Amino acid sequence: MNYLSTEGRSPAAGFREAVLAGLAPDGGLYVPESLPLLPQAFLEDLSEQNLQSIGFEAASTFIDDIPPKDLAGLMVQAWTFPIPLVHLRANTYLLELFHGPTLAFKDIGVRFLARVLSYYLAASRREIT
Repeated sequence: MNYLSTEGRSPAAGFREAVLAGLAPDGGLYVPESLPLLPQAFLEDLSEQNLQSIGFEAASTFIDDIPPKDLAGLMVQAWTFPIPLVHLRANTYLLELFHGPTLAFKDIGVRFLARVLSYYLAASRREIT
């Protein structure tokens, strides 16, 4: 999958390139060029899945350059804390995103991003700050 700059003045980038760059050369944020659909069977079976398997299925529609086994492992490493879905009332649920190490919603994305960065950097034997 390709990622495009929100500013529209940079060439498309692959996931690895977009993650390692952070921002597009034109200063924009990278976004997927399309939003793939998850299979209906997967959506119907969500209640039977754990957090890491749901994350893997969703992420694998956007990430095509990390082997599935490695991507699944990154999910397990990143999300070592619960992210409970709390039933409030009929047809109303709340996803509690504050159970990570810093008690903030950002733990979900940042911990996964850190694992992805480490994965790419280890493969290329380079460091970034």
